[in-house]
Amino acid sequence: MRPTHTLSILRHGQRHQDPQWRYTGQREVPLTAVGRRQAKEWAPVFQSWSIAPIWTSPLGRCQETARIIAAALQCPLAVEPALLEIDLGDWEGLTREEVRLRNPGAYEARGKNIATYRPPGGESFADLLERVRPWAEKTLTRAEQTVAVSHAGVVRVLACWARNAPLERLFDFTPPEGTMTIFHADHTGIHLHALGLSVQEFTARGLQ
Repeated sequence: MRPTHTLSILRHGQRHQDPQWRYTGQREVPLTAVGRRQAKEWAPVFQSWSIAPIWTSPLGRCQETARIIAAALQCPLAVEPALLEIDLGDWEGLTREEVRLRNPGAYEARGKNIATYRPPGGESFADLLERVRPWAEKTLTRAEQTVAVSHAGVVRVLACWARNAPLERLFDFTPPEGTMTIFHADHTGIHLHALGLSVQEFTARGLQ
């Protein structure tokens, strides 16, 4: 029997938001003071865990979140490109209306084919799953607990994979910023154990 393994993915803390909603993707958007506080709140949760290293997406909002936790735990970081958010190509930084003006029909086409549509120069959610799944599968064959800091898109596609749900349902799985999603692996397979838990919810469920 394969030993149970846990992969806990923390979505980075709260980001600064533009007054107008814009596609973020792999753009660099810094954390707010709230985002940094969220990271600090998670550090005591992991005090009794054997974690080395904390894995993180290369983007600054994830690295800053991970550094705050790692500094408190005195453990190293490991930057993993597979944990990057979906690449939205030419759409990054644009509003929905700007996308509609620049690429007539493209916004609607993506809505109809959310799993496989690629914005110009970017990735589809199917591409994102193909990128991150091998890392998750490898991680979930190890015996120790793993903590990673990543993005909503990564959590969404892995949640669909773990639940055997079609990627068309990915927006059913939306973790708020600064929350934890937990995957378990055992002899029966890989399972989504919990989605988008706050520190308080995580502690109340006795998951430390």
